[in-house]
Amino acid sequence: MQPISKKVIPGTIELDLLKRAIVVSYETVVIYADEEGQQKKQSKNGKKVFPISPFRQSDIPSIVDELVGNCSLFNQNNRDLLQCLLEALLENRDVGFGGEVSIAKLDRYMECFYDELPIKIEATHRIFKLCENPDNLPALASNTVLTSALTRSLCEDGSKSIVFATNICFIFFAISHYSAYGQLLLKHRISDALMRVVDQEERRYKAWCSRLSELKAEVTKASAAEKEALKHKYLEQYEKFKRMLQLQDRLLFAAMHTIVNLSEAASEANVEATHLLEVRRTIDKLAVFLKRRPINQPLIALTAVYLRRLSITAEGTDLILNTTIPAGIIRLVQDDQNGVVFEPLVRLMYNLSFDSRASHLLLESGILSSIQEHLLRFTRQLMALVAPGLADESYGEPTVEDLCKIIEEHQGRAENGTLDSLTNLIAITARFLYLFSADPMQLELFESTSIGKICIWLACLLLNPPLELVSLLVNLLISPAIAIPITTNGLLLPLARQAVRLNEPVLFLIFSNAAIHYPTFQKRHIADRSFAHIPVLIDVMMKHDESPDYIFGLLGAVATAPLKYLAQNPNVLRFIMGLIIQPDASEALRLEAITMLSNLFTSKTVIINPQHVSRLPDTLLTLLGKLDSELDYQGALLLCILKGIAHDDIRAAFMSIPDFIPAILRFLYTSDEVVQIPTLNAPRSQSASRTGGRRDATLVVKSSAPTFEARAASICSTLSALICDAIAAAEQDQAEKLQKLKFQRYNRALISALQ
Repeated sequence: MQPISKKVIPGTIELDLLKRAIVVSYETVVIYADEEGQQKKQSKNGKKVFPISPFRQSDIPSIVDELVGNCSLFNQNNRDLLQCLLEALLENRDVGFGGEVSIAKLDRYMECFYDELPIKIEATHRIFKLCENPDNLPALASNTVLTSALTRSLCEDGSKSIVFATNICFIFFAISHYSAYGQLLLKHRISDALMRVVDQEERRYKAWCSRLSELKAEVTKASAAEKEALKHKYLEQYEKFKRMLQLQDRLLFAAMHTIVNLSEAASEANVEATHLLEVRRTIDKLAVFLKRRPINQPLIALTAVYLRRLSITAEGTDLILNTTIPAGIIRLVQDDQNGVVFEPLVRLMYNLSFDSRASHLLLESGILSSIQEHLLRFTRQLMALVAPGLADESYGEPTVEDLCKIIEEHQGRAENGTLDSLTNLIAITARFLYLFSADPMQLELFESTSIGKICIWLACLLLNPPLELVSLLVNLLISPAIAIPITTNGLLLPLARQAVRLNEPVLFLIFSNAAIHYPTFQKRHIADRSFAHIPVLIDVMMKHDESPDYIFGLLGAVATAPLKYLAQNPNVLRFIMGLIIQPDASEALRLEAITMLSNLFTSKTVIINPQHVSRLPDTLLTLLGKLDSELDYQGALLLCILKGIAHDDIRAAFMSIPDFIPAILRFLYTSDEVVQIPTLNAPRSQSASRTGGRRDATLVVKSSAPTFEARAASICSTLSALICDAIAAAEQDQAEKLQKLKFQRYNRALISALQ
């Protein structure tokens, strides 16, 4: 087995008085490939001894230089510790932390707190190593001398060394991670000490930023001769600043996480508030963290989790909104191009959005545009996972053909951890957007974005689109400004194939809302590409004729589609008629079927089974009587009857029922509104020769009634009059009878109005 790589990781540095030597521990990590080509890792611990010849105090700097310069196990950060160890060796003094880390040596580690700072740093590092073993935590947490010494050292020397302060903060963090042990720390007022450290690091950060700004200004103003030297100085300081940030981020994470843990431990123990910092002060510090750049993922995630817990209550939300935190969150979402901290932030925004002030603030700041960029990032990531060959070519914007091909390949594709985590993240984002889409006023803001289109892509690219994404699409397609472009671009076809593959009725609600807008489509929008999904949905509907859930959702999705696409399946009319006359069919299902039948009646060549023709009038009139108080549904039934009686066999079936005319006349003269037919201009000569002088126009029924009920009554009255006129025009022998019945109805309505 040939090693692929070898790495030596330095460990602890100790002093051996017996051997008069410096001893450094290290770990050798070797990566090699086995017979099958799989990479394996092998680790081995070791120690290297550096004997020190007799020396004087003045020789210490040169010995340190020799050790650091000649051995890669030492680095520049070890200089102070090596100097302290050499001084202890010169005095033949034990530093107290030699040998293996052990809880039995805790007292010796604590004695090091009275030594030089490098010795203190190494001692706290040893104590933190003890915290890695949970069995040691009870002894560490209950040792009041240790806790007091750590708190005092943090206050006195925390500002002198970030590493020293970080070690102590991580010791407290490890203990406070368990609430039972964290409660033992409360009486030492550790939160105060930690907050002072946070304040100190905040001042350090501001001082560095100010210094770098001054250096940058000097570079800008410098002459050509001085600019290169100043630029080199600026870059050196900037590299130091980045190293400082790495250390500071670990310190701030440990300090704030400990404060959060202690506050939770206090709430569980019902400790008096005097043991805790004010929540407002903590929130102010968290607001500062949100502004730090570059983005520190662990620190931002911790901040978001704490604020999310706080935002559950109305009081906590008020505290958050009265700070600069919302602005910091919005800026972070905009700056976080790689999605490093997007998940905790979107969870926090979801909680805050239940407050109207927060939702307005987020929307005014353009959060939808920022979320759109993250949705595009999700699309690119999904394309790389499910269609790596198309990802570069499509650049995250798959075509309809791409989506259809990907959906076909979904059948043999297995889920993996990356895909699952991405699905969960999309679900969280969709849940946040759903809150805005549920408000009609806020839904309009989505119309200026591409979120609807991107969500269609995501629903097709995912193996199992989450319910949150489906619910968001259902809401978004209520808007015609979103639904019509999606339909005309043909994006509903791959979505229909995805719905068929998953076999989930809830997905068909998306198509039902899109279908609301089909009657408003202009002729230029009615194309094969726009309605290619209709035959797919009809085929599914007819295959699931035993499932009311499927049929009800699918009827709403196809009922109002252009007749050309409904008629592609020759059995669709028979299927719809069967639903209407089915004895045990629900009223809701029949009404959806009647809407589709009304659309089919538009054709001049409808061929209906004679058995269905004979049973249809009874079914429609019975349903018309049951829906006595629901004028909107009665209007749909009357419209279906109006279109149906244009066909001779259907009109004859209706006229054979004695109660047909009275059932229609009862809607007449229930409103004083009139039907207005638009003025028709004479057709052009070419159109006249092609259509025989006929010009089609839309029948417009306008109502100025103030209420929905009054407007519905006006429509029903108008449809009733049109049915009577159509019968009178087609059945000349019934014209006089209808005229008398209409006159009688008018008189009764007039007398009723006068009374």
